[in-house]
Amino acid sequence: MYTLNIDQFWDIISDSSKKSENFEGIALCLVNKLVTLDVQEILWGNIFIEYWNLSFKSKLWAAAFVIEGGCSDDAFMDFRAGLIALGKKIYLNALADPDSLADLSIECFSDEMLNYIGKDAYNKKVNNPRP
Repeated sequence: MYTLNIDQFWDIISDSSKKSENFEGIALCLVNKLVTLDVQEILWGNIFIEYWNLSFKSKLWAAAFVIEGGCSDDAFMDFRAGLIALGKKIYLNALADPDSLADLSIECFSDEMLNYIGKDAYNKKVNNPRP
């Protein structure tokens, strides 16, 4: 059971992506926003993982391969995290039609640090630095 609902999840992403033009900035905004929530709400990672798992699709991996100029399994994990960070509309459009990503003026969709937002926020909230 989540205390943070799906709409709140996407609202936090939308707000963070509007405040930054790159994934590093989005990640920082996300962590800073999540730290203001209750510890149970920082279980954000559970919702993130559901969307992340849902995006494990061969046609999306093929699109990632073309966009990124190659795409290993680790790179595809980062690609999917980046795709979520771009927001609900882009994410859902990409799931329905990976070719929709070709219409975007984004050169790179991948960022590893986005995979750790929930953990980073939780550790920051409880003053436990991530190893």
